[in-house]
Amino acid sequence: MSRLDSRALDRLLGGVFEGKACWPDGEPHLLRLARRFCRESRAETSLEALDEIDFLFRRSRFRAGVTAALEAARAAVHIAEDTWPPVGALPRDLAWARGRPVTVTEVPWPAPRGTLVAVVCRGRSDRPARVHVASGGPRTKRLDVLEAAFVAIEAAHAKLDDYVRLNALIDECERDDPRANAEAAVRFAVGCIDRADAIPTARQVTLAFLKEEAGITPIELQLGERFDPERHTAEAFERQLVPGHGVVGRVVKTEVTGFRDRNGVVLSRAVVTVVGGGL
Repeated sequence: MSRLDSRALDRLLGGVFEGKACWPDGEPHLLRLARRFCRESRAETSLEALDEIDFLFRRSRFRAGVTAALEAARAAVHIAEDTWPPVGALPRDLAWARGRPVTVTEVPWPAPRGTLVAVVCRGRSDRPARVHVASGGPRTKRLDVLEAAFVAIEAAHAKLDDYVRLNALIDECERDDPRANAEAAVRFAVGCIDRADAIPTARQVTLAFLKEEAGITPIELQLGERFDPERHTAEAFERQLVPGHGVVGRVVKTEVTGFRDRNGVVLSRAVVTVVGGGL
């Protein structure tokens, strides 16, 4: 994908996810944008763009409608070169991959092990296909918490970067060291929820999981609380002064929630905005 095409795709996706150009249900306008992008790009780039959108929506509540819309857009793209998996409805298994180079990644998914669940990119003469298949692993509480956070930030029109990153962390959360992966992922999810101003229940659930499962507690200050440099040390807090009509030295907002472990060790600092004098 050329640099120009990547920027165009970023604008397309940013408009959909950050509410700048999105209809209430997210789908009809996505199709219009995708078709417009196809008209402005080479056929190979158009197919990659549509596949990238499809992959981005892999856990979305909009997925069924978006997939149908994207399949309709793909039908208008004519590719001379052989690609795999073939363009069309997503195959359920890897029968199409026999004798072809494919990189397979297992991810947590409510489907039998080996079920094809998403295409990262299609294979062609100069590269292998990259796909996700269901791992077949059991459901875990950490996975439930992360997926609930994902639903919450999507409903709140999260920033695209947060949406993409949390999606990837869910993919990775059951690999290698699942407990450590999940703790890091859930801490990131709290930040996503804060930045998206998602429903408070989602934040409560993620914080409760961290405390119950790992003894990790939040570092934050409440609106109107007095910022005391002696108690709120630089080890745990980053203070940002902002102009305002409130009382100087009072907290306006905890912008980024910090965390400390069960032994009181600071894992990450909180960032708080405080009314400053003379600004």
